[in-house]
Amino acid sequence: MNKNKVESYYRKDRIVNKYEKKRFSSKGGRFIDISEKRIIIDLLEEDKTKKNILEVGAGTGRFSLLLAKRGNKVTSLDQSEDMLNQIKQKGKEREIEISLVKGDAFKLPFKNNTFDACISIRVLWHFENPEEIIKEMERVTKKDGLIIFDLLNKKSIRRLYTPLANRFVYTKLMDKNEVRSIINPEKIQAARGFFIFPYFFYRFTPNFLVKSLIKMEKYLQKTKFRKYSSVLYYQLKK
Repeated sequence: MNKNKVESYYRKDRIVNKYEKKRFSSKGGRFIDISEKRIIIDLLEEDKTKKNILEVGAGTGRFSLLLAKRGNKVTSLDQSEDMLNQIKQKGKEREIEISLVKGDAFKLPFKNNTFDACISIRVLWHFENPEEIIKEMERVTKKDGLIIFDLLNKKSIRRLYTPLANRFVYTKLMDKNEVRSIINPEKIQAARGFFIFPYFFYRFTPNFLVKSLIKMEKYLQKTKFRKYSSVLYYQLKK
């Protein structure tokens, strides 16, 4: 999808103002939020040492605010000034300091080797050429630093309804061979799958049934079916 169309979609007031409420306010949505945050903290190895972290496509700041609260120095980059204003307001209310930068993920406005780690969640899979953003993330990350991002799994259930979802905003699904074609496999330190039942299921399942869905998710993650997880979280080492 054209980069300008994706950026335009996430600038719309109805998307910006209801972004978190729409996705994370239900019981299933809260499970998504908590699960993603646990995965990112784990992949960042954030408990070992505090880091200077860049979040690319920070949105409303779910991860930036969490990581800054935990003592990291955080810079949030997004192309939407409205999204950045939400982070600014939340940071002020929670007395959390974050550097805010309006910029382009395809051309990060930072010097080489600036950050200890760089993360980008729910961003890369909106573009046909995610490798261009990954290269930029690598460029601004210090030697031996970590690059964390997610991609959508072509083998997941999500494949069944992606054509319909793409009428609203584009999402790219990739199999392992396609991922290896854009990333040097030697740099991949970890690839963790989650959400065998895609976001859609958790957001629209009635609250009284979500507990059973979560139990099933946790069980399946311990079996061979984990390879069908809809989201794959990657940890690269520069």
